[in-house]
Amino acid sequence: WLPWMLMGQSPGHLFYRSHTLKLERVEDLPKDILAYTEKRFPKYLTAPTEWQSPNVSSFEMFAKDRKPKP
Repeated sequence: WLPWMLMGQSPGHLFYRSHTLKLERVEDLPKDILAYTEKRFPKYLTAPTEWQSPNVSSFEMFAKDRKPKP
């Protein structure tokens, strides 16, 4: 299980299916997604100019905020 699922040691299975695509430019995003992002999350449309620290993964942030069931 992924930590955020809070499943502890419960039995079960995960199934993943994904499709990815690399765009050459941010302008190649679908127009509605680009407009939404420009309005609500403009900082994600440009890459940082330098490495930011601390660099915390989503799993590390989860572990700080919540603990999965035993």
